[in-house]
Amino acid sequence: MWGAIADALHRHKQVHVFCHITSALFIFAIQFVNSFPLMCVTVFAAYCQMVPTLALLDLAAMKLTGRHGGDFGKQRVYGAFGYGVGGYISGMMASA
Repeated sequence: MWGAIADALHRHKQVHVFCHITSALFIFAIQFVNSFPLMCVTVFAAYCQMVPTLALLDLAAMKLTGRHGGDFGKQRVYGAFGYGVGGYISGMMASA
């Protein structure tokens, strides 16, 4: 839904920032919720705002690498490699 809104408005960056801020506010609000059903609604709303940020971030990275003559696929590979190395290092630190 947020991707379609960003495409229609041609304001991807603003929609991305809006999703991040509102998701952070919903997550912050969880601590003030007193009932389980309301907590479920709050968590659902937070994740409805959080999930589109990954796709919007990929779009921003694609545009940025294309603008500077880079290859988006290589950027994704380096990101996956860094994620794997970080997971290995944090696992080693946790087991020590």
